[in-house]
Amino acid sequence: MSFFTALSGLKAAQTDISSTSNNIANVATLGYHGSRVEFSDIYTSSPQANPRTSVGSGVQISRISRSFAQGSMTSTQNTLDMAIQGAGFFRVEAGKEGGAAVYTRAGAFGMDNEGFVVNSKGQYLTGYKTAADGSPLNLGTAAPLQVPLKQGTAKATANLSFGASFPVGVMGQAGQATVPPAAFDPTNAQSYAFATPLNLLDPEGQPMDAVGYFALADTPDLLDPATRYQFHLVVNGIEVAPDAAAAGETLLEFDADGFLVGGGAPEFTFEGRPLAFDLRQSQLDAARSAMQVSTMQGDGEVARKLSMMELDGDGVLWASISGSRPRFGRNSRMAELTTEIQL
Repeated sequence: MSFFTALSGLKAAQTDISSTSNNIANVATLGYHGSRVEFSDIYTSSPQANPRTSVGSGVQISRISRSFAQGSMTSTQNTLDMAIQGAGFFRVEAGKEGGAAVYTRAGAFGMDNEGFVVNSKGQYLTGYKTAADGSPLNLGTAAPLQVPLKQGTAKATANLSFGASFPVGVMGQAGQATVPPAAFDPTNAQSYAFATPLNLLDPEGQPMDAVGYFALADTPDLLDPATRYQFHLVVNGIEVAPDAAAAGETLLEFDADGFLVGGGAPEFTFEGRPLAFDLRQSQLDAARSAMQVSTMQGDGEVARKLSMMELDGDGVLWASISGSRPRFGRNSRMAELTTEIQL
């Protein structure tokens, strides 16, 4: 019997050493809870026996307890690496459509390709939706936290308006060889007077290689005080012909006072899409020796993309989407064993 009593002590000591070794092995494991072995004495005598004369029969492991003491905080370069100061857990679910809830102290999170905040096991961090001021909208329902990767829908430019001032008379000839010009050729700088890039977007929201060319077509004289410029649209190095109904609008006519009195609203069809220009804000400026664009605005749209995230001290997660800064989520700081994350 004494042999088994001593053997129980050896087994208990081995378990204690194993627990300590496991704690040391997991010293760098995020969210790890240290363990401690607790023992109890073994007695084989009846409850009525005199405890003063009873001899124990060894030791047994009563339980292995987990420590929930505050761990150390480590700074990282990942915005979604979070830690809870005090009691509490992160709540995660197995699937984005719901599933069994799991609670963890490990706050190493990242984003998947859909913008969901997940851990290394692919579990989804849950929280509450918030209003614009960061206050939770519904504390009764927690859902997987999803950060929008982009906002808005890309749209091709269909209308472009811009204003510019042009020099008058022979001053508007610039590098153009003759007035009226020779046959227009975008590769021949002597076939036009001025050129300007145009802010046109394709259906994917990407800038197009578009240039507007202005050839001085006529200068003022005693019989005709008008100055005229012929507008040419070139996209990807190829000239786009204007729609027949608006072909005359490509000829910009300015009166003696420098105001646009004719043309300025040409329309084109490019890759099956309509493209209309509004040059009616343009003016003639006798003091200028070169064309100068003052305004340019189109109705094309770019899908804005996520550019930055920031987690503030209150656990509010901010997202910057192409310069905007909407507040859409709240996470982390919890009190007294809170089992839901406020997002």
